[in-house]
Amino acid sequence: MLNDRIAAGHLVGISIAKFGALVISLGSGTTGGVFAPSLVVGGGLGATFAIGMQHFFPSVVSDPAFYALAAMAAVFGGIARAPFTSIVFLFELSHNPNALLPLIVCVMISDGIVRLCSRESIMTIKLVKRGLIVLQDYSVPVLMRARIDQVMRAQFNVVHANDELRTVLSSFVPGDVALIPVVDPTESLIGIVEPHDLLRTEPPDHHFTMRELARRDFVLAYPGDSVDQVHRDMMLKNTENVVVVQPSGVRKPVGIARANDILQLRRWLMEEETREIRTAIKK
Repeated sequence: MLNDRIAAGHLVGISIAKFGALVISLGSGTTGGVFAPSLVVGGGLGATFAIGMQHFFPSVVSDPAFYALAAMAAVFGGIARAPFTSIVFLFELSHNPNALLPLIVCVMISDGIVRLCSRESIMTIKLVKRGLIVLQDYSVPVLMRARIDQVMRAQFNVVHANDELRTVLSSFVPGDVALIPVVDPTESLIGIVEPHDLLRTEPPDHHFTMRELARRDFVLAYPGDSVDQVHRDMMLKNTENVVVVQPSGVRKPVGIARANDILQLRRWLMEEETREIRTAIKK
């Protein structure tokens, strides 16, 4: 391809065959390499495009192999989210200083388009499907590594929207109760109440129902959401309350969390860092 020794028909056939083999390999669940296939597919398509353009605009395209080189870098750099690796490798492969700027432009455009279409690269998509949160940062903060279902409280009480306040107070036991979700007859979340909401109401108003007392100052989250994103939503809504609901169907509460539960993560990280420093000093 880089020596411009393959006809356009053969280039298309090679690209299609290689792409089909890659799809079958990755789709079967095995972990195959994507580096060489991406170069072959990209190079074949780039060279075919250049040959077609050269046929219609011979004065514009002088060397189809140059297009193959740029397309190789663009395809691999985009799908692997490795733009600098792709630029350096293909530049070393060609030893052509005139290729550096076109490589940079093509790879950056490819990387930008792929990022708009997919949050994950072909290298990380399998890990994401297994439930792991994989970001592109070199060092991922602890709030980005954790999921809200790892810090939420799965044991909690709920009250029903039609329950009267006097009925709830008769069975209410003060203690370590952060917040109480209020649900309708279908177990769908409609709001929250906190212990002080129940206790500050005057006795004549005990006929109030939980639907009337329910508040909406909480963040709605789903299992699998990153703690960092939930924390951002809490700051935007200026609330400390989080209710985690099941991801589909009825918004049934499956967990609750407050700002203090999230701060426990930072406290754990500080303790780990302190322990590592002490261990290093002892050594």
